[in-house]
Amino acid sequence: MTFNDIEEVISLSHSLTDSRFIDDRLYAYENRYYLYVAFPEGYLSEDEQENYISRILEFGEESNMSVHFLIEYGARGF
Repeated sequence: MTFNDIEEVISLSHSLTDSRFIDDRLYAYENRYYLYVAFPEGYLSEDEQENYISRILEFGEESNMSVHFLIEYGARGF
């Protein structure tokens, strides 16, 4: 997922109440923010995963940027 500015990421973080069952990492690259999200197997149903993604998309957009590229060239967020 990609975000134009950090304020969108902050707003998203306030809207999510439970993120215990996800693996997420924030990166910055070329004045944009990228949120990598993965769902460890066995914790959330497919519907719960879709709901989580829908919530994120209220604040950001889907991105084709690979997490491997971001690990190599992006700056790791908080």
